Amino acid sequence: MKKEAFMKLGLNEEAAKKCQTASMDELRGYIPKARFDQVNNEKKKLEALKNSVDDVEQLKEQIESLLASLSLTLYSLHLIMTSQRKKIKASNRRACKKGKKEII
Repeated sequence: MKKEAFMKLGLNEEAAKKCQTASMDELRGYIPKARFDQVNNEKKKLEALKNSVDDVEQLKEQIESLLASLSLTLYSLHLIMTSQRKKIKASNRRACKKGKKEII
């Protein structure tokens, strides 16, 4: 508070000046509420960002795992299709040798 505010409360000028000095000393470490809220909001945003980064890393790991699984599945399907193609070709060759028309 300012000296004038203390004087309005009924203090003489000397006492008001001492109270003003004491009040100013007390408020030196004061952080305005708006600044306090701003810092807290920034802190919350940083924590949310950190959590999202962790989530992204987990998602990357899941994607890599799924891609590896998909690669194995595609390779297995390729082997199955190759095997089936060989069987069909062999069956067609046998049928052609017997004088039948080609099936596939």
